[in-house]
Amino acid sequence: MTSQTVAQPDLPSLDVSGTPGIPFARLVRVETRKMADTRAGRWLLISIAALTALVLVIQLWVVVAQDLAVSFTDFMIAMNTPMGVLLPVLGIMSITSEWSQRTAMVTFSLEPSRMRLVAAKFVSTLLIALTAVVVGL
Repeated sequence: MTSQTVAQPDLPSLDVSGTPGIPFARLVRVETRKMADTRAGRWLLISIAALTALVLVIQLWVVVAQDLAVSFTDFMIAMNTPMGVLLPVLGIMSITSEWSQRTAMVTFSLEPSRMRLVAAKFVSTLLIALTAVVVGL
């Protein structure tokens, strides 16, 4: 038994060479939003604010109770202590959240350049740290 071969028409192809890449500002905005949208990130930011406020209230209470002479620098040092301990944790969480939240496949398919993503995460972490310091001031 013989069968005849039917000629297959050419299948259409998808040409994405002219598609513009994702702007870096959008990557930074998405990474910043992802830090506060997850439960762990949101509660870490809340705990940083709460611990900073608690340290400053305790310091103010001790200063008033002991009638000590303090300067603005002393309050800045007290404010930077909890932030200096917990803000690096936020940066670590931003890098490792890709694997714990199972978004790595989507992230890498939308932006295959890992260095651009790491740079966006770094910039967004710096922005949040800078915002925390400004709020603390």
